[in-house]
Amino acid sequence: MKASNGTGWIVGIIVAVVIVYGIVIFNKISVRDEQVATAWTPLSSALDLRYTAVPSLARAIVLYTGKDDETTKDLIKDQKTYMASNTVLNKARAANELELDLTRISVEAGQLYPGIQSHYQFMSLMENLKTSQDKMAPALDAYNAAADSYNSYIRKFPQNVIAKVLGFGRAAYIKKAGS
Repeated sequence: MKASNGTGWIVGIIVAVVIVYGIVIFNKISVRDEQVATAWTPLSSALDLRYTAVPSLARAIVLYTGKDDETTKDLIKDQKTYMASNTVLNKARAANELELDLTRISVEAGQLYPGIQSHYQFMSLMENLKTSQDKMAPALDAYNAAADSYNSYIRKFPQNVIAKVLGFGRAAYIKKAGS
């Protein structure tokens, strides 16, 4: 009888230690998750401002070329997807697509639209986008660093098990324009 009573205490202590350890891990995951959310807020504001210029850029290209090509259609589609997204993951995916579109236009403008680089409105919009990119770089770096810290933490054992059980997913990264 005493042996089973002692075993019960040992099992109880082990269960209590596992529960306390799980709570500690949950709290650490929650802190990192909150750091990602906190870093997202200023980046989201900067991206929203940056991407409100996209329709004007597409219009300038269409006005210059006289046609709505695949590049401008992709640009507008990706901008609408970004603005309609309501989760960080979906906004990050759409932002990555938009940055690819903007990089393509920036790098290949002379080839895609010969002579457009002398068009004042186009160049003014591209300069505004470049300025907004430079201004949002620190917020982007802070967000990606927080996402990296969080993702690295939840990939390790036993955090990965606890994160999966409690529904914590990976944070999305946002690529820098031109990378």
